[in-house]
Amino acid sequence: RQDSPKKFFSVEVEVDGRKTEFRAMLDTGNTLVERMSGAPVIVAEYNAVKDLIPEELTQIYAAGEVNRVENLEKPEWRMRFRLIPFAGVGTQSLLPAFFPDKVAVDKQEVDRACVAVCAQRLSSGLYRALLPSVLAEAVHLQEKPKERPGLVAKHQKKRMQ
Repeated sequence: RQDSPKKFFSVEVEVDGRKTEFRAMLDTGNTLVERMSGAPVIVAEYNAVKDLIPEELTQIYAAGEVNRVENLEKPEWRMRFRLIPFAGVGTQSLLPAFFPDKVAVDKQEVDRACVAVCAQRLSSGLYRALLPSVLAEAVHLQEKPKERPGLVAKHQKKRMQ
């Protein structure tokens, strides 16, 4: 008999020393990647990550106003900021996203995961983010992140430099 796959995960995200933690649901249909790095994308509700976002950028993230990208005056956020193209049923759009300093899934740190911000609620409170299966599999199988492209742990990345 096989154990049923885990459906919910704890995700901790850190930016500039500020941390937030939220519950994410496994989304096997989430194959979003940040195009330049190939990093997997976690889709999170704005309210789950709002404390990590500088005040002057809240309109971009809170309302998904990607046409206001010119407001990126903070140089460190120019480097973090990304637009993630996605397609849903009958729709195509761009999600504002960012690269955090750290991401941990069930207390296991991964690197180069990107966090896309969704203006809408994803559930009635059961979870606040959608976790791509590539990150869930790495945690579930207790793989070392260095074995999967785009999931190199920071300490492993430093050794390679």
